[in-house]
Amino acid sequence: MKKVVISGGPGCGKTTTINYLSRMGYYTVPEVLQTIKNEARGLIEELYNTNKLAFEETIFNMQLELENKIPSDKDIVFLERCCGDIIAYLKVFGLPVPQRMLDLSRNRYNQAFILDLIKECKLSGRRGYKREEIHEELINTYEMLGYAPIIVPEMPVKERVNFILEKIIGKL
Repeated sequence: MKKVVISGGPGCGKTTTINYLSRMGYYTVPEVLQTIKNEARGLIEELYNTNKLAFEETIFNMQLELENKIPSDKDIVFLERCCGDIIAYLKVFGLPVPQRMLDLSRNRYNQAFILDLIKECKLSGRRGYKREEIHEELINTYEMLGYAPIIVPEMPVKERVNFILEKIIGKL
């Protein structure tokens, strides 16, 4: 099974790209936060506001659970955000990165794609960081973890998906 990460800063089109791949018949895994039921969102939000490290550790463990549920018969799986993203956010927040997270994040995925920021996106600094800051940290983090992230330029979703598929077909 080939695991392919689709990452990028806020508002860069990750969910749109993942949804497009899903409609094409590929197996996809949504961002962990999108899988949390409404009843639990308040608790998760409270944890984020009171203890960011505990929040990120919780999200990391949820990510591992999601990945463990991937059927083994899938040839290729596209994951929206992954363990590397959680590490990048910890670094942006100036928090320590637990060694366990580093160890479990290396050699976990076959390829990481980072979607370039969409210039026209009106999303600005959310939760105390800038889009550009997290974008750069995602690149640095995936490189630090031993991946060679491929930057996907800003373009319509169909073209982005074709760009991604062209890059991984040679890797399959």
